[in-house]
Amino acid sequence: MRTPFDLEEAKNLNLMDAAKLQARKNLKGKGELLAPIRIWWTRKYRKSPKSVEFTQYTLLEIITEFWEDYYTDNPKEALRDGDRIITGDPLIDKWEKELEKGLDVDLSEGLTEEEHERLISWSVRKSEEAMYDIGGTIPHSFRETY
Repeated sequence: MRTPFDLEEAKNLNLMDAAKLQARKNLKGKGELLAPIRIWWTRKYRKSPKSVEFTQYTLLEIITEFWEDYYTDNPKEALRDGDRIITGDPLIDKWEKELEKGLDVDLSEGLTEEEHERLISWSVRKSEEAMYDIGGTIPHSFRETY
């Protein structure tokens, strides 16, 4: 699983400085490709990456285990589907997909006619209150449309 040190960059360094350089690069994600996974596993199990247990893992197994631990510690991240968060609510997830495609969503979708009318009335009332709060007046023709 390990890739060799960057010998070109380290050729003018003593062994200790070359190792420090490689370790810094590994921690920054610019060194060994799998160093973050190796470091995570080593800390989790307190075993050497040269151990029999570590070497018996396939690449898929170790990376899957890493993500299982990560999602256990960060459950909201497990809900992501690319850049979109999956809420589990079919209607909201549908709206998210539509927005992702650049479509306009119907926020009254899923409401009964009565709920839709109450929402419009509430929205108009709140808009009027906000205008009066800032000292303005509402034109008589003001009405939100959906």
